Amino acid sequence: ATCRGRDCDHQRKQDLDRIEAALEIGYMVLHRAINASLLTRIQQGEQVLDSVECASCMFVQVYGLEAELLQQHPRKSVAILHELFSAFDEEVEALKSLQKVKSTGVLYIICGGLLRRDSSHFTTMIQLAITLRDMAEKVVARSTFAGPLQLSLGI
Repeated sequence: ATCRGRDCDHQRKQDLDRIEAALEIGYMVLHRAINASLLTRIQQGEQVLDSVECASCMFVQVYGLEAELLQQHPRKSVAILHELFSAFDEEVEALKSLQKVKSTGVLYIICGGLLRRDSSHFTTMIQLAITLRDMAEKVVARSTFAGPLQLSLGI
């Protein structure tokens, strides 16, 4: 069906509003993913080709939620992952030399040395690994989660 007159104008305005909202969300996501000075450079049209001499990366994989999922309790698994990853987020945000890159499913990724030239990022990463392990134990202890929860940490 084709629109006519005011209907077309109204539809176009709605479409433009949706596009603007999507762009705004995109900029918010970008701003959280990269530091402000880098985002400004990109928005000004600069082609950013920075090099990184030394960086570290940690992959955190959560194991032990499969039984809950198989027993038809996916909400419990999602709730514990949310609580766990939210606690991880707070911890990583407090550390200036590390940045969360992504969390997806049962995987959490952190990098250091990318946005700041800080030689302590590797030591900080190792300390963070120990902290995350301890945090996971506390989250499980507070929850109604029945099974053992394990973290696989790779740096």
